[in-house]
Amino acid sequence: MEAQLAELQRQMQQMQVQQQQMLGELDAARQQAADAQGALGEEQRLRREAQAQARIGQPGIDTKLIGKPQDYYGEDDKWFEWATVFRGYAGAAVAGMDDLMTEVEKDSEQPAVNVVLQPEEAAASKQLYWMLLMICKSSALRVVMSVDKGEGAEAWRKLVARYEPRTQQRQATQMVALLNLDLSGDLEDKTLNWERQIAVYEEQAKKAFADDLRIGARLRAAPESAVKTRVLMKTDLARWADFARR
Repeated sequence: MEAQLAELQRQMQQMQVQQQQMLGELDAARQQAADAQGALGEEQRLRREAQAQARIGQPGIDTKLIGKPQDYYGEDDKWFEWATVFRGYAGAAVAGMDDLMTEVEKDSEQPAVNVVLQPEEAAASKQLYWMLLMICKSSALRVVMSVDKGEGAEAWRKLVARYEPRTQQRQATQMVALLNLDLSGDLEDKTLNWERQIAVYEEQAKKAFADDLRIGARLRAAPESAVKTRVLMKTDLARWADFARR
């Protein structure tokens, strides 16, 4: 009887040892699976970073096909048109450059020096610096030269802060300029430029330039005519709107 009990105890001990071995192998398998998953995630992250680096800072289309933007001398009334063309040029010249410039513009009060940028963004920033250095003149060039060499994103941030300040004083100045419409000379060109300036005002002020202000500005600038006389007599709102479209 004692011999049977001893044999039973021996078998139970063997089973316990085998169970411990199985649990150890299961833990090891789980760890291997977790390591493999982590390695896969790291590989995917590195692949995404490589794709981003390949997209930003690399040559875009041949800029010879589109030509270089005009030089910019810091004129307030020419900023919107010049900046629009330059954004397109830079984005075409360097893939992903437009994304970098857009990010910088979202908060023109937040420094955008290369040290806080991703490596691929910093590379694009350096190219942006040389573009601005070659195209900006006079007061605009002085803004670019106020940053350290190669800090293109920071230079662009300062240009936007200088020529597109989102302040009440700036908006009031823009409003006065829009109301003092001058239609002398090339009527079509003056009208198109005025509409562009309205678009700038609406974008920065985040509100529409009211129709009655449009009509009032155009009435003030329009030469004397029978149509203007009838409108001033306030015949009806439809005629006001018709005059504003002329």
